[in-house]
Amino acid sequence: MSKKKLRVEKIGGTSMSNFEEIMPNIILQNEKDIYNRIYVVSAYGGITNDLLEHKKNKKPGVYTQFAKHQDYRKSLQQLKKKLYLLNENFVKIGLDLEVANSFIEERIDTATEILESINSLLASGYVKREELLHSARELLASLG
Repeated sequence: MSKKKLRVEKIGGTSMSNFEEIMPNIILQNEKDIYNRIYVVSAYGGITNDLLEHKKNKKPGVYTQFAKHQDYRKSLQQLKKKLYLLNENFVKIGLDLEVANSFIEERIDTATEILESINSLLASGYVKREELLHSARELLASLG
């Protein structure tokens, strides 16, 4: 019995912004070759900039706002709305909008709660700021 090798395929953020084209042309291009594949998927184009900071113009994202004690909650809510709009683009290819938006809402709301807890820990003065900020950054990056 021959074993089929597992493949790992990476799809970048700019490509993810064209997901409607990715489904039939990359993921489902060959109906006989849809198994034994793992997809590593980047955030949609621009989302990491919103979460962390813009790579080119250095505009602060949610992380920078959090680290500087600015209103990161408002930015997270704006990001949630932006992701909802992205989801609307995929209804025509079968996305269940309610399920997708619920997933986004849960992830962003949970991240907000965790950031609030991190803020409380930071305010205590009993922890190393750098370590908790690193954790906050990783949490935000995972949302992408």
